Amino acid sequence: AVARRSCVLRRLALVILADNVGYGGAGWPDPAVGRSLELTDLAADNADPANWTLSVAPAGSPGSDNGEVAAVQSPGAAQIGPVVEGDGAVTVTWRPPFSDGGAAVTGYQVRAVDAVGAQVGPVLTSASQDRSAVFTGLSNGTGYRFQVAALNLAGVGVLSEFSRTVTPAAGLTVPGAAVIGRAVQGAVGGGITVAGTWTPPAVTGGSPITGYRVTLLRMSSAAADAYVVESRLSEILPATARRREFAAPEGFYRFQVVALNAIGTGPTSARSNPVGPR
Repeated sequence: AVARRSCVLRRLALVILADNVGYGGAGWPDPAVGRSLELTDLAADNADPANWTLSVAPAGSPGSDNGEVAAVQSPGAAQIGPVVEGDGAVTVTWRPPFSDGGAAVTGYQVRAVDAVGAQVGPVLTSASQDRSAVFTGLSNGTGYRFQVAALNLAGVGVLSEFSRTVTPAAGLTVPGAAVIGRAVQGAVGGGITVAGTWTPPAVTGGSPITGYRVTLLRMSSAAADAYVVESRLSEILPATARRREFAAPEGFYRFQVVALNAIGTGPTSARSNPVGPR
């Protein structure tokens, strides 16, 4: 008989540490909203946070020369617009910056300062689609100036220039109800849309109208007693707006609108006539 032996071969894994980077702390970019970090120069010291930047693409850019990828920066200066005083409040308007820094603007910050330039109260934050905000809690008879800054995933952008000095005053109220106009179908040959129209309220409340917001109401039918199936609210529209168009699926729709001034939001208008999209 021949004796047989089983032979077990064992493989040894050799692990070599090529590099080790400690992330975090002062100077490191914050990879917000799903962004990754990219080394801007492959020959640079990767332990130095100054040599890293946020990726342009959410998942990074594997296989590309990161030194050629434009770094995401905070936005440029927003553009301050008209400011309107109210009773203990001021409505501040602005326009977006010319440069978004390589990433979409995600919001705005508004600050107030007094006569000596000291900040008054907390910074007010607005959504990216907003172009105005009401700064409340101010003292009547005191002058204020305002600045606004845009935000993106890289951080807060450059502050705008100061607004003119405005002084809130007592005795002012919200505007009256805007006057609803006729709802109409969209243009032939375009997207499927429906639009609401209106005219300004007869009473401004003593403070100029600063904007409008429109609500699109999807109704259960065209009947007078139809109920609201769903509603959609527009962004704050400028004071010169008299029409707002919505993309809408087939159905029956009515509109309502409110006027705004520096004091606040006026009462809701009557509902428009029912209309279907085209």
